[in-house]
Amino acid sequence: MWATPAVWFLLRLLNGAAVVGVYMVVESWLNAQTPMHLRGRVFASYMLTTLVALGAGQYLLLAYNPAGLHLFAVATILVTLGIIPIAITRVSEPVIETPIHLKLTRLFKLSPLGTAGAFGAGIVNGMFWGMTPVFAQLLFMTPAEIAILMSVTIGGGALLQYPIGHLSDHMDRRSVLVLVAFISAMLSAFASYVVLENLPGLAITAFFYGGSMFSLYGLSVAHTNDNVDSSQTLSVTRGLLFIYGFGALCGPLLGGTAMGVAGPVGLPVLTTATLVILGLFGIVRMRQRPPPPTEDQSEFVPLVRTTPVVLEMHPEAEIEEASGIHKFREY
Repeated sequence: MWATPAVWFLLRLLNGAAVVGVYMVVESWLNAQTPMHLRGRVFASYMLTTLVALGAGQYLLLAYNPAGLHLFAVATILVTLGIIPIAITRVSEPVIETPIHLKLTRLFKLSPLGTAGAFGAGIVNGMFWGMTPVFAQLLFMTPAEIAILMSVTIGGGALLQYPIGHLSDHMDRRSVLVLVAFISAMLSAFASYVVLENLPGLAITAFFYGGSMFSLYGLSVAHTNDNVDSSQTLSVTRGLLFIYGFGALCGPLLGGTAMGVAGPVGLPVLTTATLVILGLFGIVRMRQRPPPPTEDQSEFVPLVRTTPVVLEMHPEAEIEEASGIHKFREY
C-alpha cells in the first residue's frame, strides 16, 4: 500500500523477525516430536521440502501482476492457512531453549576455511535471493522468465547437492569445496558473458550454478565438523549459521552496489570474484594443514538456512537423554 523505501525497510525487518519466529516454532515441534533414530531422516526431508517449496513459490509471480496488491494478499492467505493446523493442534507446545554460542574467534581458529566458506556462501546466496529478480528485471525479463530463472537455480540446488556431498564424503573435502567454488565462479562468469552478448542458455547455466552454489554451505559445515569433536558439532554449526547469515545480509548490499556501478552484469561479476577468492583461500589452507583421514570425516548434509533450532536434528549432533527431554552437550 505504501511503496516507499522507508516503509518497506521497516516492514521487511518486521517480516524477517516474524518468519524466523514461525520457523523456530515449527522446527522446535519437529525436534520434540521426532524419535531420536529418525532425526537425520526428518532433518533431510525438512531441508528438501523447504527447497522444493521455495522453488515452487517462484511461480506465484505468474498468478497476478507483481506491481499490484494481489500477490501480497496470496502470501497473507498462505501464511494464515499454515497457522491453522498449529492453532488447532492438541499437541503441547514445544520448549525453545536458549542455545550456547561459540565465540566466532574460536570458530575461525578451529576451521578457517569452513568459516570463510560459510561467509562466502552467505554472500553469494544473499545476492541470489535478494538481487536476482532485480537483475532479471534490468534484463527486461517477463515475470514468467524470472520465475523460471529462480526456480531452475533452486532446482539445481535441490538435485545436485546430494551427488556433490556424496563425492566429498569419499575424498579430501577441502578439495571438493575448492573445486565447487571455482566451478560456481566459472558458471557465474559464463552467465556474465551470456548477458553481455545477449545469448541463450542463461537458465541452463543457472541450474548448474544452483547445484554448485547451494552446496557450498553444506560443504563448509561438513568440513568444519571434520575438525572438531562430536560434542561441539551443535555449537559449531550454529556459529556457522550466524556467519552465513551475516554474509547473506552483506550480499544484497554488495550486489546492488555492483549493479548500480556496472549494470546487470555487475551481479555475476561480483559473484565470480567472491567465489574465486574463496577458492584461492581454500588452496592456501590445503597447503597449511593436512586433511583428516577420509574414514573420520563427518557425513555431508544438505542445508538450507532457516534457524539454529533445526540444527538440533543435525545427524552429527551428539544427543543425550536428561530429565526426560533431549539435551545437547556443548563445550
